Amino acid sequence: MSINQMKKILFILLLFITSGCFANNLVTVDAKKKAMEFTEAIQTKNYSKAYQLTNGHMRWRFDGMVKNRTIKNEDDFISLAPFIFKNLIINDVTPLDANLECCQSRNAVLTGNSINKKVLFYFQYDGTPNVLINSTMALPSFTCSSAVSSVEVAICQSHSLSVQDQSLHEVYKNAQRFFTGEQQQELKRNQIQFIRQRNVCDSDTNCIKSFTDKRIKLINKQISLEYKNLDHLVTTKVNSPLEGNWVPNGEIKHASTNYPYFDENYAFLVSISAKNGVVKIDRQTNSLDDKENVHIHNSCYVEKVQHYTYANVYYQTAYKKNYYGRSGQDFTQLPFAVNYTTFELSHKQNSSSSCGIIIRTGVNHDVFFYADNYIDEPLVGEGYLLMSVN
Repeated sequence: MSINQMKKILFILLLFITSGCFANNLVTVDAKKKAMEFTEAIQTKNYSKAYQLTNGHMRWRFDGMVKNRTIKNEDDFISLAPFIFKNLIINDVTPLDANLECCQSRNAVLTGNSINKKVLFYFQYDGTPNVLINSTMALPSFTCSSAVSSVEVAICQSHSLSVQDQSLHEVYKNAQRFFTGEQQQELKRNQIQFIRQRNVCDSDTNCIKSFTDKRIKLINKQISLEYKNLDHLVTTKVNSPLEGNWVPNGEIKHASTNYPYFDENYAFLVSISAKNGVVKIDRQTNSLDDKENVHIHNSCYVEKVQHYTYANVYYQTAYKKNYYGRSGQDFTQLPFAVNYTTFELSHKQNSSSSCGIIIRTGVNHDVFFYADNYIDEPLVGEGYLLMSVN
């Protein structure tokens, strides 16, 4: 072994032995003292003093949050502190046992027997609080700093209630998109009534949980029942055929990339009826060379039903104004709307063979059209507008 190789090995060994000391030296005695002072201020709820030790800058996040939130000012810190620092300190351990150690993610970390291991608190090397990651807490659908009622405060202080409140918020938003007209107004009235009833719970967490759970189940049930009503309406149109024609001067046309559009009076006929779960489809159309008619008779059944709801603003920008099919050289808008239900059909004799798709859409779910397949599931690029025939 050469002398240079020996020197390298000795240098690596020396670095390994002293690395722990080097890391510990990054966190000075003054830094540890400042971190301890901050922790004591949080424990005694002296939030004004604690804020001064942040040097006006600190970030935080709860379970399920992707981005950190920044403390805006002292008032923001004081209002948030009871929530964001909840469960940080294990008060059963006395005297307060906390320490600042090196190193994670280029930060020092608050540790000790008094510090909850489920709460990760990063400090700068000079002892200034940097980022608090409190996994014991979750953010509800409202801002905890503006919580007024006892119920809201209780939700903010509970991980499980905050998660449940977020679930209710998502279910309610989905229902707002799904229901229209009087149903939407009734949904809003019932939500206000629910909040008033839940406020009777005061700080009783079991009571809050029970009321919220019932509300979530009720909204989901209402949506489910409405879906079943739609299924029933489509699959029980006994002796009520639907037929469609070109609407050359209207807003809605048969939009097709497969058939030439030579004559505005070119007609097709799709007759659809349903009874006892069997959907019968009779189609009469022209072949590509327009020399003969083609008659297709299919007995089908509903293989799958898919329900979609689009927020009004999404529908207005993405579909009503921008999503077009093609009819020859003429691009035109198909009637996609807020409510959108697809009934995928399969042949009675061969379940693996597609029979086409019936789409029920429109703001009031009153528009039907028939398509062979999807172009951008669940949307179609060609469709026959269907109208009830008496």
